[in-house]
Amino acid sequence: MSKALRIAIFYLPIFVGLALWELAARASLLNPSLFPSLGDTLMAFGRLATKGHLLDHAELSLFRQSSGFFLAACFGIASGILMAESRRVRNILEPLLRATYPLPKSALRPHSEGGRHIFRLRD
Repeated sequence: MSKALRIAIFYLPIFVGLALWELAARASLLNPSLFPSLGDTLMAFGRLATKGHLLDHAELSLFRQSSGFFLAACFGIASGILMAESRRVRNILEPLLRATYPLPKSALRPHSEGGRHIFRLRD
């Protein structure tokens, strides 16, 4: 099998999904307020990109994600060092960490709207 054919087969499901999305939107099978057509979505993307709003939103999202990551990393590294050095700290923190093992990891991440209300973040 040629490399071009493998690439085409690899990307085929994506193109089929996009085509089905566009056909379903044009046939009014999808609620346009929830699922706008692919063309409308690309036009809105273009408008946001040309006006500069897209970069503003991307910058804000990147700031939120990176600040959350760095806060978690600092807490994780500090608590890991403390647990390695102190038996008392390990005895306190280890049961809390073990209690999270059976939970799905998606349940541990803050949800976007919930986090905004808890921490009173504004856009």
